[in-house]
Amino acid sequence: MKKSLILLELIITIVILSIVGVYSLQFISDLYKKNSLNLTLMNNRLDFQSTRLFIENKLHNSVKTELSSHELSFYEVDINYFKSSYYSGFALIDKSTKEYVFTPNSTISKIDLFYIWFDDNHMYEIEQNNESEKIYFKNPSTQKRIFEHYKLIKQKSKFFVQNKTLYFNNNILLENIESFKVSSQEGHIKIRICERFCEEWIVKI
Repeated sequence: MKKSLILLELIITIVILSIVGVYSLQFISDLYKKNSLNLTLMNNRLDFQSTRLFIENKLHNSVKTELSSHELSFYEVDINYFKSSYYSGFALIDKSTKEYVFTPNSTISKIDLFYIWFDDNHMYEIEQNNESEKIYFKNPSTQKRIFEHYKLIKQKSKFFVQNKTLYFNNNILLENIESFKVSSQEGHIKIRICERFCEEWIVKI
């Protein structure tokens, strides 16, 4: 009789431990899935945040911004050569011609840039074989309108989505993008972007 009771207690203990073990494993599994999902979501939001800052930086240093519903293109203004004092951003109009811009205190011969911008209606392609204080135009025969202040342009760039991937030119920024819509709003660019969640970015231009 005593052995039977011990055996029954052992069976009951095993059953209880099994039930507790099953529910514990289920709880741990659910907790792991939830934490993994939260971690993935947090990483995605961090990726979104860094991408937003990258886009803002590019747009703050750009001119001639053009947008369609799913694409944003612009000309990138050089800031690195300017900050390093390779060019002054200032032109002497009376010493400039339709062939070149005279820009004092500049070392133009040491930089590779492709356009000179005075305003959105006056941007010209430039030669690469420039002299120290002269920026030569690619089409010297045509008349140019020159202003006192200018910016030098690196290239034309764009943000766009293709096959659910957000690109900056040929570089991947974000993947698994479900929606990317661009619009203009009173001197600002509004970007609505969705993955598992949606965010709306407003950038002043």
